[in-house]
Amino acid sequence: MSQSQILIVNTASSVMRRAITFGVGLLVTRLALGALGPVDYGLLATLGAAGLLLMLLSDAFTVSAQRHLAHALGRMDRLRLITTFDAALLAFALLALLLGAFG
Repeated sequence: MSQSQILIVNTASSVMRRAITFGVGLLVTRLALGALGPVDYGLLATLGAAGLLLMLLSDAFTVSAQRHLAHALGRMDRLRLITTFDAALLAFALLALLLGAFG
């Protein structure tokens, strides 16, 4: 197969996958709304959005900490490595405390 044919097949399969995912999402939303009712479904959506936001924050903190730790390791700067680790540990501890307080 040529490169253009591979590109067309990959694009078509990606579009089909997204269409199937969209259709399944609509079906599941309709079934969940029918089973739970509007108030409980709204609560479920709110909790899901809050969980997604916390997951996004956690991932951002993790990637940032890894990048700064790798930079300090590459420079072989032990003092900066310890400072970065302490700051990352403090940030994760504060995030855990906030999660516990709001939870």
